[in-house]
Amino acid sequence: MRIRFFKFRLEYGKASVLLLVLVFLFMKAEGQSETDRLQVEEFWQEFHIHRDIGQKLGSALIFNNFYRTGYGFYDWFVQGKLAYQLNAWFEMEALYRHESYSLGEQRVQEYRPMLRAVMKKKIGLWSLRNRHRLEYRMFKVGESHFRYRTDVKIKPRINWTSWKLNPYVTEELFFSHQQYGRNRIYTGVEGKKGKTEPGAYVAMQSDKGINSWEHRLIVGIVLGLEL
Repeated sequence: MRIRFFKFRLEYGKASVLLLVLVFLFMKAEGQSETDRLQVEEFWQEFHIHRDIGQKLGSALIFNNFYRTGYGFYDWFVQGKLAYQLNAWFEMEALYRHESYSLGEQRVQEYRPMLRAVMKKKIGLWSLRNRHRLEYRMFKVGESHFRYRTDVKIKPRINWTSWKLNPYVTEELFFSHQQYGRNRIYTGVEGKKGKTEPGAYVAMQSDKGINSWEHRLIVGIVLGLEL
């Protein structure tokens, strides 16, 4: 029985990875056009720490750095979060981000309070997550406005090696000024060993231009610590 179960998990893992790769390639192919830029243009770094304050309350702090071909280091942000878990599958979060990035020769400062609803569900060996985020983007120079974001994440719980590595696929949609203007598709792997949570991903970001969508590839690494 143990051998059969091991074979089932192995085949399930192979099928899951193949499915995730096919989903990513399908979505990528659907978004391609003559204006695509298929080379990797950006590198993102994330470091985050998180801690449970109580049985239902949690906190997190995130630091991100962004690098772009031809620009070098062009963007960074720090973000804090308080999360309240209403039940096993629903969570509400209050977030605040301070971001600084280059826009041409100008350095832009952004202040962004946010509210986010998170829904999670485990079905068999699969984990599903859906998030809805409302942001209010405020600038020292420029028009403040609301932006809505929503994403869906699919992850098989395979737990490869002692690092408990699992692949995943995420798609995120962005809406601002009453328009759908950005899409991101991530495919990556994340793990956990003790209190350390490493991860890496490749993402395709699509931005709506005047006549067509422009696409760029992004590579990112993540390191998280549980306090």
